[in-house]
Amino acid sequence: MKLLHQLYIFLLVSFTVLPLFAQENGDQEKSPSPMIYHSLVHNTKAKSVLLFGGNSRHGWGPDRSEVWQYNPNDELWTKIGMYEAISDSIVNAHAPAYDEESDRVIVFNSIGETWAFNFSKNSWENMEPSIAPSPRCGQSMVYDKASDRMILFGGFGCTSINDPILNDTWTYDYNSNSWEEMKPRQSPPSRMYATLAYNSKEDNILLWGGRLIESLDDHSLWKYSLKTNTWTKIPNIDGPEFSYAYPNMVYNPKRNELILFGGGKLTEAFAGTLTDELWRFDIDESKWHKLSSENAPPPVYLHSMLLLEEQNQVILFGGEIEKMYSNILLPGTWKLDLNNYEWSEKSYLKATSKH
Repeated sequence: MKLLHQLYIFLLVSFTVLPLFAQENGDQEKSPSPMIYHSLVHNTKAKSVLLFGGNSRHGWGPDRSEVWQYNPNDELWTKIGMYEAISDSIVNAHAPAYDEESDRVIVFNSIGETWAFNFSKNSWENMEPSIAPSPRCGQSMVYDKASDRMILFGGFGCTSINDPILNDTWTYDYNSNSWEEMKPRQSPPSRMYATLAYNSKEDNILLWGGRLIESLDDHSLWKYSLKTNTWTKIPNIDGPEFSYAYPNMVYNPKRNELILFGGGKLTEAFAGTLTDELWRFDIDESKWHKLSSENAPPPVYLHSMLLLEEQNQVILFGGEIEKMYSNILLPGTWKLDLNNYEWSEKSYLKATSKH
């Protein structure tokens, strides 16, 4: 029973995929409640950020079903709705990514379904492609703008602690509604819950971190080019000593750099210590630089970060603090100023609500 309980904890993922969400009336919350296994998605056309709810604590199935919108200009959160349940079953999905050309959020869930969220209709569509990756949790996915494709890597089978941990690479084309397994000659070692970022300047994908059932030995950065269908290992020069699980990383095109923050160092399968290390990877130098900030968030994992290019900042929301599986969550909305790499926390003085 203990092992089964641990498995339930381990299988948690981002949010419940349901076709519609209903409006909430009279809500006066100032910002989303702290959570884990949530997702931030930047809608570049609307110039806003959407937060898809995750979990208020470890357990089986998401319990934060609200959807929030963050306006970077006035720095206010607005609760715009709730997912409307249409069945008793819980369908989990991980690593949603925003398809800029089609203006859709694409997710792949634990039973092998591909869903697309339509912003104009506030609705989900089950795409039902003829070919798809195997059902999984803990995969990483990011949008490749130049090719207008989703790139998906890794994960695990999501049914048993004995499921294989994967290192396959897939692409998804929304316009043709088709998945393709790329089968490159070399791939990064198998992993789940890694972080991916898209380098728009050089048109490639960058992968770092993750975990096996226990810790991951590989702490190199990996680069994937869809044009050549090749993964390339980038040596860790002056970089993090450990490969952290559940980290978060974003790409900053203004300085052609990666910003990496947080994650957990596993001491066993379901325990570990957390980090508040802040790193930048200079892509031109191919070298890591460790940064510091007096106002940094505490050590955290299971957080979500997003680049706001116009504001030249990264926002961070949620995550778990103190230790892995503590159920103590990080409050507030944090900002990293990319001009000086200083953190600050936003204090909300008023609330808005969409009726």
